[in-house]
Amino acid sequence: MRFVLLSLCMLSSISTSLADVLQDQRGIYKSVNLVQFVNKNQLSTQMAEKKQRLMIQPEPIQFQAQLMSMPKAGKFSLAYDALQLWQSESELPTIDHSAFVGLQEGPVLGVYVTHEAAKMLRQINLEVPTQFYAMHIYNYSKGPRLVIVAAQEKPQD
Repeated sequence: MRFVLLSLCMLSSISTSLADVLQDQRGIYKSVNLVQFVNKNQLSTQMAEKKQRLMIQPEPIQFQAQLMSMPKAGKFSLAYDALQLWQSESELPTIDHSAFVGLQEGPVLGVYVTHEAAKMLRQINLEVPTQFYAMHIYNYSKGPRLVIVAAQEKPQD
C-alpha cells in the first residue's frame, strides 16, 4: 500500500515528461475497461438512496476514455479524507481540480484531478482518445470516484 501511495505522490510531484514518469510505473496501474469498471463498482440501492460512500483502499488503474471537460479548480476535502484513511508515510498529492471523463456512448464520470495532471489535461483535445492513470478511492451513487494522476493523448492510427 505504501508503494501505491508513494507512486501517486511521485506522479504528482515530478516535473519530467509523462513517458519518463510512467516508464517504471505502468506495471502497477491495472488496465480496466471503463464500462465494465463502472458496472462493477456500483453501490447498493440502499447505500445510494442514503447518499453513502464506500471508501476503499486506493487502487491504481489505467483506462482509455475521452476528456469531456477541461479541469476546473476547486477544493476537494473528501478526496483527502478518503486517502487519509490509509496509513502512508508519503505526502498526499495536491488535488485541486475536477473534470469529466468518459465515453461518447457510455459512462461519464466526475473525477478529481491532481495539480500536475491538470497541467497535462490542458494539453489534450476534448473528446480525443486518451490514456488516463488514476487512483480509485471510493464508490458513490454515481459510480466509482477516481483521482486522475496522469494522462496521455493516444496517437491517431
